[in-house]
Amino acid sequence: MTDDGSAERREIPGVTFVVPLEAFRREAVKSATAATAVVDSSDIYARIHEAKAAAKTAGEADSLSALEVLGQISTYHFAPDDRIEPFRPLAIIHGRRSPIPTDLLSDQIVVLAELVPEIGHHAFRARVADVCWLLNKKDAASGLRAVASYVACVSLVLNGDAKFDSDESNPASVPAAEYLTRAILIARSMGWKRGEFDPLRQIVADVSKHALDADDGWGFIQIGPINLSNRVWELAQTAQAAEILATSAKLGGDHPARRSLWELAGRACLIAKDVDNSNRCLIQAAETYVADADARPDSATVQVHFLNDAIKALRPIPGTADRRRALQDRLNTVQP
Repeated sequence: MTDDGSAERREIPGVTFVVPLEAFRREAVKSATAATAVVDSSDIYARIHEAKAAAKTAGEADSLSALEVLGQISTYHFAPDDRIEPFRPLAIIHGRRSPIPTDLLSDQIVVLAELVPEIGHHAFRARVADVCWLLNKKDAASGLRAVASYVACVSLVLNGDAKFDSDESNPASVPAAEYLTRAILIARSMGWKRGEFDPLRQIVADVSKHALDADDGWGFIQIGPINLSNRVWELAQTAQAAEILATSAKLGGDHPARRSLWELAGRACLIAKDVDNSNRCLIQAAETYVADADARPDSATVQVHFLNDAIKALRPIPGTADRRRALQDRLNTVQP
């Protein structure tokens, strides 16, 4: 922990002194950061923590210093959609906080940038490369390596060769969406149309298709907005996929999921200037609030809540006056 943004009054590897590249190439460090079948942060944090304990017991000072630096990086809280501060302190207590990237010395960042290609663990390689690029935007090589490594993480899961933390094997899950979100932010900062980012666009398309083919509505809720925001698919294709999944029997009474998919379809149609279909989809999204109300005949309060939401959602849509009036009449009837 640091106090008021400054390091504690002790020697901290990477913060008060630079750990040389040779220390990171020691076997204990290489083993801790080797590739595994898990491409997520909790896995690497645990492995580095164990390696630090072993190095301390063995009296391997150089390995311990290198692992201390990498251990700091493994603790950063990941905020992938934050352009300014994607790595935050994991904890802030009584004016003290856990490490953040800017704690590291600039010369240490130079060493880490050279180390990046040698890190076997895909998720950790992405993180270290990302930190190097974040602190030195002129380091294009680290930016490219970060994007490529984030893509590799998702590709490995898509191909069944790895999993995320907690045994998560869905390539359209939250961790995948986070990695792709961060990779896209880096790519857009560096130049979205660069050929080096073709694999990034392709993995977004592949994961989107996987979610559609697997009838995975919640998966498409994760990957679909990323696809839409970056126009990876044609707008009509994204809208059609979202609508197919919104009407899938697999979702059953999962009205929030169906609502998200109808709203996604509506946004895609609106961007494509297909106003009629956009309104149609948004009406269907609003009707899921009514379905939520129907599912709770035991609670007038819950029904009123959802009926209010339905009326509010319908209000901006032309031609819905009669439906809103009917819902208002129902609301007045059940309102306690």
